[in-house]
Amino acid sequence: MTAKKNLVQQATKAASYNILLQVSLRVVTFVLNAFILRRVSKDVLGVVNVRLLLLYTTVQFLSREPFRRACLSNGQPSRWPAVINLAWFCVPVSVSVGAVAGFAWLFLLERPEPALVAGYPTGVCAIIVAVVIEMLAEPLYIVGQAFHYVKLRVFVEGASMTLRCVLMAALVTLYPQHAVWAFSVSQIAASCLYVAAFYTYFSVRKCEGEKLPFDSPLCIVPFLDGNLPEVDAATWKLTRSFMKQTLFKQVLTEGERYVMTLFSLLTFSEQGVYDVVNNLGSLAARFVFQPIEESGYHFFAQVLRRDKKLQAADDLALSAHVLEQLLKLMVHVGLIVLTLRTKDLTLHSCCTCMAEGR
Repeated sequence: MTAKKNLVQQATKAASYNILLQVSLRVVTFVLNAFILRRVSKDVLGVVNVRLLLLYTTVQFLSREPFRRACLSNGQPSRWPAVINLAWFCVPVSVSVGAVAGFAWLFLLERPEPALVAGYPTGVCAIIVAVVIEMLAEPLYIVGQAFHYVKLRVFVEGASMTLRCVLMAALVTLYPQHAVWAFSVSQIAASCLYVAAFYTYFSVRKCEGEKLPFDSPLCIVPFLDGNLPEVDAATWKLTRSFMKQTLFKQVLTEGERYVMTLFSLLTFSEQGVYDVVNNLGSLAARFVFQPIEESGYHFFAQVLRRDKKLQAADDLALSAHVLEQLLKLMVHVGLIVLTLRTKDLTLHSCCTCMAEGR
């Protein structure tokens, strides 16, 4: 039971760090948008923050999320080598998804005028390359999450995002007419830092005697030993089921961006303004709900095993208690946000009526 309580503590710690990470990233992104908006047009901001970032999140999420969900459900140490081999499928999947999405973004969707936004094809190709680079670190990310290296994720993602923002701000300042090119360079640089940080960290941890499923990060690279890598069949079956869920979740999460992108309901300038407002409106979901969802899934995946038909009574009781507390927390946060939003709308209506002399 003590081990299960430790899982609760680890999940709480992970959620806290993830919330801190999301807050930091939102603040940095908001400051960056305010800085860039003074130096580039709204059309460029719309292309970068809506069109290109939508491509990035689409390829990235569809390529890695099913494997993360399935691989983190693994609870048997003896299966780790086969699970890690399965995680490497993120790379070919990202290439395939990126090729299809890149073709659609370049030849099927409306392209911005070169006179207004230069370097759009370069930006599309750079986004796909950046995602493929990030997938090279996905097996190490999964191992880090499974072994509760919570601070590792916060540091790596925070450092890569900071590098992207700082580098983009510097390049936009120097070359404001090549903002898409600046975004492309900064995104690839951030992805390279992301991968390098994971491999460096696990190379150092190897020397400290950690009980990891590999001796060196290079040992998990498939085909290096000349043998055909083994893949865990049960986890692969679970991954395929998560692929459908991931596609549905991505459509629900980025639905309004897909509508704007596919049907051209708004100009690129209007999309840029919408993105800034939307980032402020979705703070609660990004700050609280998303980190708790990720930590909660990891907790339940470790407490309740999918390969067991009959779960232990203590595990079921603990899971039910944690689920009850999470639901209460979600309801309270939702009510707080709804109350604040209602007061804000009421105050806005009163100010409008007073301004009109009613």
